[in-house]
Amino acid sequence: MTATTPISTVQIDGQNATFYVTSTQGWGAPGCPAAKHVYVREPVAAAERKSMLALVLTARAIGATLQFYGSCTDQDYFLAHYVILSGQ
Repeated sequence: MTATTPISTVQIDGQNATFYVTSTQGWGAPGCPAAKHVYVREPVAAAERKSMLALVLTARAIGATLQFYGSCTDQDYFLAHYVILSGQ
């Protein structure tokens, strides 16, 4: 699980059906606390990835914070399978 953090950028890799959510302060996840990138890809199903991306873009638009559940893949990246939108 990451800390609840504001988003700095969102990147979409259409070729690999992956999107990335970056926080300049890092996501604070145990095991990779300085990781600045959360990403979502398979094994999360396509419909769920689209729903998660919609939530991420909404959070970015309204300035809300996000928290993700998943696992560290290395010190820079966190693979997410669950997202929580927090208030402004």
